[in-house]
Amino acid sequence: MGLFLFVAAVNGKEPIEIAVSIKNYLDQIGFRTEIKNIEKWREEIKIRSNFDVIDPPALTAIFNQKNNFSTISFDNCSFQETEVCKNVSSQLNTIASLIEVYDSSTWYHRLFQNGNIIDKFCNNPEEFESFETISKFKGNPSILSEIFGIDKLEIAQYMFQFTSENRVGNISRKISPSDKYSLENEWFFIEFWKKLGIEYPKSSPQFVLLHKIK
Repeated sequence: MGLFLFVAAVNGKEPIEIAVSIKNYLDQIGFRTEIKNIEKWREEIKIRSNFDVIDPPALTAIFNQKNNFSTISFDNCSFQETEVCKNVSSQLNTIASLIEVYDSSTWYHRLFQNGNIIDKFCNNPEEFESFETISKFKGNPSILSEIFGIDKLEIAQYMFQFTSENRVGNISRKISPSDKYSLENEWFFIEFWKKLGIEYPKSSPQFVLLHKIK
């Protein structure tokens, strides 16, 4: 099984604001949710003798701001991450960038602004999308340029889409020699995020939300 990963970044909001917003939404749709700071969560892990990778908890982790973006990691969640990001961007009147990685081969980017989805991109649409829906995931560099204040032509290079015709010649290609990841790498979205000014979290989260269906 390849990598499945769901992470988001929210602009200009503190981790606790985001945690409360997510909790409010999950409580409304039938979840029992607790917010815990990382110190308290670490202590609870220590005393849980049965805590291991076989039965990991469903949790959402929220990381401190870097470059004015707080990042979110969704783990073992039984809700739609897209709906959470849509709701957070609406409640907090901000933008949210959501990355979804499926089976290592395909990643999606969805951009929300004040509760509306304003851009959608997929690097490998032939894998999961039908012929009729592929065109919906081209992404719009002009929108990203305007929202994030970045160069349109530069970000367009990082919105490369694999097709059956171009796959072989681009599998190992890097957009820039300074990039760590090549186009086919499951972590390439990190290079894309960097161009938006978003840093993938490297440290421990500030808060975790534990959630169970009521």
